[in-house]
Amino acid sequence: MKDLDNKSAIIALDPSGMGKAISEFADQCRRAREIGKAAAIPDSYRDVDNIVVLGMGGSA
Repeated sequence: MKDLDNKSAIIALDPSGMGKAISEFADQCRRAREIGKAAAIPDSYRDVDNIVVLGMGGSA
């Protein structure tokens, strides 16, 4: 592809919408941070030393 400004051609080559998902990722992270900051955390959790975050992508 020579013309990276041809948005319709790029969209046609991205049927799963990965480009859109990537472009929205920063906003999703900001929103997740807001949700986390607003969460009520019990005092008993203050002694936690480690947190494990796991995920599984669409290719798994």
